[in-house]
Amino acid sequence: MAILFAAMGMAQAAMGFGDMGKAKSAVQRIFPIVDRKPIIDMDANDESQVPSKVLGAVEFSNVDFVYPR
Repeated sequence: MAILFAAMGMAQAAMGFGDMGKAKSAVQRIFPIVDRKPIIDMDANDESQVPSKVLGAVEFSNVDFVYPR
């Protein structure tokens, strides 16, 4: 019985081995983004880095939306 349960556990663990390569490459792509230093330091009290006034307008023309069938 112990051998049967051990074999079942090993079989379930072996199913995830194929995804380990994908997980490793995903981690290598994500960590540089997480470790990136922002240009604007949000903790600084210096207001010269933050724009004082932001203006803008968005206009949509000839835009359609359709639910997929």
